[in-house]
Amino acid sequence: MRNFARLIYNYLISSKVCAESGANSETLISMWLRLPQWLRSLRSSPLADHQPWMTFTAIQFLDQFLEPPMRVFEWGSGGSTLFFAKRVTNVTTVEHDTGWSKMVEASM
Repeated sequence: MRNFARLIYNYLISSKVCAESGANSETLISMWLRLPQWLRSLRSSPLADHQPWMTFTAIQFLDQFLEPPMRVFEWGSGGSTLFFAKRVTNVTTVEHDTGWSKMVEASM
């Protein structure tokens, strides 16, 4: 419970810093609406939740932008590979770690 309180405290500090730096109310509301998603991301790996290591805003944009006929090329595999594979026809990934590549492939 102590770690959870610390995480929430850090999240509060982050939103305070954003507010003080002139972030608009839409940005602050967006941060708070993403709190549950952020907390879930702390409990699992990108392979488990099929999410790329990107900002939630970038993920939201890609989720709306990507279409099935598209193809993706990426450097490094992981949650992003799984994310893209659900949304496009073809994903080509360059990965130097054979063991990791096999783990990603097994997650597909």
